[in-house]
Amino acid sequence: MIEFVTSIADKLKSRPYRDEKEVDTLKDAAPAFQWGYIEPGQDLTDPKLSVGYAKRESLPKWLFFVGAEYDLLCRESKEMIMDFMELEGKERDDAMYEFEKGTVKWKMVRGVVHGYTHWTPGGNPADKEFRVKRREETFEEVGEWLFGGPIAEATPRDK
Repeated sequence: MIEFVTSIADKLKSRPYRDEKEVDTLKDAAPAFQWGYIEPGQDLTDPKLSVGYAKRESLPKWLFFVGAEYDLLCRESKEMIMDFMELEGKERDDAMYEFEKGTVKWKMVRGVVHGYTHWTPGGNPADKEFRVKRREETFEEVGEWLFGGPIAEATPRDK
């Protein structure tokens, strides 16, 4: 979760999709997160719990956020990173699926659910093949970004 202030019910209502076939695997399990992570009386705006309340300067310089389209966490992740980057107006509207600004990148992987990078259940072989393909594409893109950005910046260069 990016933040625990907004109720799960409100988060579910704000998802950009609502069709029954667009499965959100966290929909039913999400309320348990509050019991698992939050002690009674906990300040829900503490950035150690709700990173959405962190100050941008307290986070690493390089950030790459990946969201799964059919994931309860996707929208709030996207909104948080746009807030950190102070995107406004058209720039914010254009960043729905992907954007990069300076040392920060956002990517929404379309057509996948939470855990698609690790979870490939049985069922329709075409669905599994689709998830595996998206996973490999995501890993490749993140790897290229890492080696072209933060790793390249940290690696001493021959002169």
